[in-house]
Amino acid sequence: MTYEPIFATENLAYLAILAVSLIITFLFTPITKILAKKTGAVDVPDHERKFHRAPTPRLGGIAIAIGFIVAALCASLLIFDEIPKIVLVTSVGGLIICAVGVLDDIFNLPAWLKLLAQIAVATLTAFWGGAIEYTTIFGTQHLGDFAIPLTVLWMVLVINSVNLLDGLDGLACGVSFLSAVVLLVISILMGEPVCAVIAAALCGSALGFLPYNANPAAVFMGDCGSMLFGYVLACLSVFGFFKGATLMSAVAPALVFALPLIDSIVVFFKRVSQSKNPFKADRCHLHYKLLDAGFSPAQSVITIYISSAICCVAAIVSLYHKMAAFIIVGVVCLFLLLLKHIDKLAPEVIKGKSKENEAKVSASVEIKPKSGTAKASDVIDEALRESENDEEKRKRDESITEEKVKLSDFDEKSEAAEKPKNKK
Repeated sequence: MTYEPIFATENLAYLAILAVSLIITFLFTPITKILAKKTGAVDVPDHERKFHRAPTPRLGGIAIAIGFIVAALCASLLIFDEIPKIVLVTSVGGLIICAVGVLDDIFNLPAWLKLLAQIAVATLTAFWGGAIEYTTIFGTQHLGDFAIPLTVLWMVLVINSVNLLDGLDGLACGVSFLSAVVLLVISILMGEPVCAVIAAALCGSALGFLPYNANPAAVFMGDCGSMLFGYVLACLSVFGFFKGATLMSAVAPALVFALPLIDSIVVFFKRVSQSKNPFKADRCHLHYKLLDAGFSPAQSVITIYISSAICCVAAIVSLYHKMAAFIIVGVVCLFLLLLKHIDKLAPEVIKGKSKENEAKVSASVEIKPKSGTAKASDVIDEALRESENDEEKRKRDESITEEKVKLSDFDEKSEAAEKPKNKK
């Protein structure tokens, strides 16, 4: 069914959707911080893969889900006078995948259970909303019976690519925002108003959450947020770009998600080749390699931002010059490959930077949960109290040191004044 916007100024409507989603997400995020502390969904630093200084709440994805779903549904009623099927599918599927993420953030679900949940939601989406019908990799071909399996595979791959990207403050949120922006632009250019509504709502929710998630992060989105971003982005690609038997149906989504997809696929096969669990987290991802190469967390995030933005621009370029788009992405990948192995190209320089970064990390406040059978919330509260006590102790020690210096100076002056009297 084809939907036509009621308003002639539809582009302004998209900006309004973005603004509403942004405001809702921004206002609800502080509430998720309180909820996270009460449920024990707090991320404790380990200085191996988690570089934050203090225990940080990680249910920010709930605010993202609220902002996105409310804005998308309300906007659909106002713009189309009804809720289009793909908006409803994306909202329901996003709610389910967010709920799975919340359970994981609180109870640390096994990787295989999360994977099964992702497959189930992707399968529901493919049957209810629509599957990838064509492929243009080896010429234009109708997928037929392979449509559902390939759609599920694609959606699960995108969901996990975004999820695995969430390793540094603001990284996954920023990259998701950039991806949503370019999908919004392409949807407008291709005349897909429904997809544009979804993309605009996603842009707003990402932008509304980013101030809380930027370095140093006050709250993490958690798996409930990263999987939601991945799912909605996957839905946009399936519903918006894989529907036509054109080269654009495969090229655009591939270029938009090029960076996280390539990183995830490379890491997966690297773990398998080393006989490691491909689903177990490690430091093989690009952002960790940049840290090992001497980049600070902020520098690593900015580098990936710029690289992702270039890939997104290449997706738009592919509308007009497909070969130029592939060349752009190829150059970006080569650049990141060089950065990833820069420690081998300039070992002495990088060695010094790495030591400096390690010193900064080791100087940060180290909080470790106490062993025992205490409740998760009690453990977190204790960790937070220890962090505050350490800070108070540091200030008290500084004050005592200053007083000792003052007393020492006073004693020296007193002794100097008494020496002439003793001589007499």
